[in-house]
Amino acid sequence: MAFRVPNFNLNANVWRATHHVSAPPDVVCMCNLTPGKRVMQSNVFDLGVPMEVLLTAHQDVRPEQEFNPASTDGDCMEIPAGSGRYYWIVGVDDVAKGFSNEYRLAMALLLTTYVRSSVFSNNPWNCPALPLPLP
Repeated sequence: MAFRVPNFNLNANVWRATHHVSAPPDVVCMCNLTPGKRVMQSNVFDLGVPMEVLLTAHQDVRPEQEFNPASTDGDCMEIPAGSGRYYWIVGVDDVAKGFSNEYRLAMALLLTTYVRSSVFSNNPWNCPALPLPLP
């Protein structure tokens, strides 16, 4: 058991691709939001700091398949639920697969105005602007 199971201490709302955030979420789950090892690598994404969303094993969270504005099929998560902080899920994989301490890891980008305007030809989830200051 090389990994300790994280504490899933935040409620999150999840919307599937093309579902607007004004509608009820498709999934409600518990998660943990972290920048990973807390070693910021500015060249990883020009779009901001990639965050890690840690979830219970087998949690149904879907990643972007092509990183293509025309195919926007990744999920949108609001973490914490009700905060107005929306994240685009760009990758999902499992940690400690097959062991009793398995959990799921999703890579996410905060949906800032810059990300929405530089990546998407529209705002596929109809997310409002980030609240300032950030909650």
